[in-house]
Amino acid sequence: MKVYVPAYYNSFGCIADKCRHSCCIGWEISVDGESMKKYTAHSTEYPFLESIEYNGEYNCFRLGEGERCPHLDERGLCRIITRMGESYLCDICREHPRFYSRIGDRIEAGLGLVCEAAAELILTSDTLFGISVSDDERAEESVPDTAYDSTVILSARAGIAEIISNKERSLEDKLHLVCKEFSIPEDIHTDSEWLEIFRDLEVLDLGWLELLGRAVPDSTILPGAELCLERLFDYLIYRHLSRSESYDNMRARIGFSILGVRIVNAILAGIGKTDLNTVIDVARAYSEEIEYSEDNTSELIFEFESAM
Repeated sequence: MKVYVPAYYNSFGCIADKCRHSCCIGWEISVDGESMKKYTAHSTEYPFLESIEYNGEYNCFRLGEGERCPHLDERGLCRIITRMGESYLCDICREHPRFYSRIGDRIEAGLGLVCEAAAELILTSDTLFGISVSDDERAEESVPDTAYDSTVILSARAGIAEIISNKERSLEDKLHLVCKEFSIPEDIHTDSEWLEIFRDLEVLDLGWLELLGRAVPDSTILPGAELCLERLFDYLIYRHLSRSESYDNMRARIGFSILGVRIVNAILAGIGKTDLNTVIDVARAYSEEIEYSEDNTSELIFEFESAM
């Protein structure tokens, strides 16, 4: 199946034991039906079933001390892979951090910023808004339908790409131009009010509140982080506009994407560092706390939509 992907998509590879923020720690890992059948059939070869419990809604791996996946060994490697092979991974482990979207007849895939290896690819990509075509036989099962007009979504993304790709303007100016182009109000809340809203959202890691506490309101885009923040905006637009449900919802999602850039920038201003590792860490934390909570994402988008 032909799938549209960012230019960096096929360069991704899990860094396994080198990862500082393992997706095998602190996350509930659901086990899909097909994997359950495979695990049952091969339970004498590897203790799959001993590590699985039913949580009232679905089967999942029973997390151990420190919320570690029971299959994560002391080296930070997956025992399922080392003992049985990658083909025995359940869907969520095989797919992470990939996501899929459908815009009309067009299927798109991307990498989630929550993964530090993906974040480095996203934030250092040489190509802004670059899209290529790849083969992915797994995509169709995973793709949610888009409720809104695909032509409008793709046209909006193209218009935003044209603005952001202008090398003669600062990112600060370009974000203002995007707001003007799509009539997105920039005064819904002050930066301080936005930070209070963020503090009231669902929190997955208390370290996120510490980062928000360091944020400097009303910070202009930091020159040392500008290129990474452009690519962050590119990523947010690519991922979130595809889920638009109406024209106003699409505009709200553009506002949400700009807000993400401004919050990450405000935190970096408070930290006082713009080296790549720091930018990756802050952007990844933002993604984990906001993008990977449907409630948090929906609440922030609603703040924009209700003002339009």
